[in-house]
Amino acid sequence: MSHNFWHPSDRPGARARLRRRAFPIHAYLGTGNGSGKSLMMVYDTLPSLDYGRPVLSTVRLLDYRNPRQCDDPSCTFPGHPNHMAAHPLYIPFRDYQQLLDARDCDILMDEVTGIASSREYQNMPVEVANFLVQLRRRNVSLRWSSTNWARSDVIIREVTQAATLMTPFFAKTRKSKPGEPPILWKDRFVFVARTFDAALLDDFDARAADMGAMKQLITQVYFRNGGHAMNAYDTLDPVSSLSSHNTAGLCMTCNGKKAIPKCSCGHAPREPQRTHHLRVKTQGATALAEPSGAPLTVGDLFERTSPQS
Repeated sequence: MSHNFWHPSDRPGARARLRRRAFPIHAYLGTGNGSGKSLMMVYDTLPSLDYGRPVLSTVRLLDYRNPRQCDDPSCTFPGHPNHMAAHPLYIPFRDYQQLLDARDCDILMDEVTGIASSREYQNMPVEVANFLVQLRRRNVSLRWSSTNWARSDVIIREVTQAATLMTPFFAKTRKSKPGEPPILWKDRFVFVARTFDAALLDDFDARAADMGAMKQLITQVYFRNGGHAMNAYDTLDPVSSLSSHNTAGLCMTCNGKKAIPKCSCGHAPREPQRTHHLRVKTQGATALAEPSGAPLTVGDLFERTSPQS
């Protein structure tokens, strides 16, 4: 495993990232599009990928150690094959059952309004709400992003330990690929990340933070160009959403009523079994060869993943 020693923020001992990772449940906030909240969330997750820890994510993570065009014939991601290959430890986050089965992994909820919006109080299953308050028992780290602290579900806000506010600077136009329309949104390449105690954010005011009225726990100036996080995801890729119905249970596409299916399995909800533990690093272990593209389920990856050195 090699490190990008030319980029100070990518070194294993990068202090700001280590301090943020000390908060296992972390929010990343940014006003507007392109504020860098997803970038910083992915950047803080890279050490987990390097160690061999699976990541269940709504944002598609790329194989930044071996960048290449997608060569997975089973890939169904939009735009295939005109995108980069997925990271072998990336698991697409598509439904709530994956949350209930998750153990010993990191979870990324990018644009959390598509998963647990404060406007869709009937959308989150009770089992998921119960899972969010027991993350420590599952050895799960949760990172989520949103444009505003108040737009996420109250249960997620209550368990969140710290929140990082992103402020972008300096924009540059990205060149579009041949045959594609020009990209109107500019990429930012310098960001200021300020981390605050989540307990203070119910009365959060961005102006008050700018004026120094709120105590900052961690401050970092991050340069995107040349860093691993720049190649670990594509900021223009679509983000998975688990919500397709409004608070009244009506489909936002056809306006039809969402029907609750009748249980036909005849079994009580099962408790996921612990199949391995990633906190013990085996000496001499080598990375398990994985085909490019994402595994289908959390359990499938847990049975085949070993720590990397």
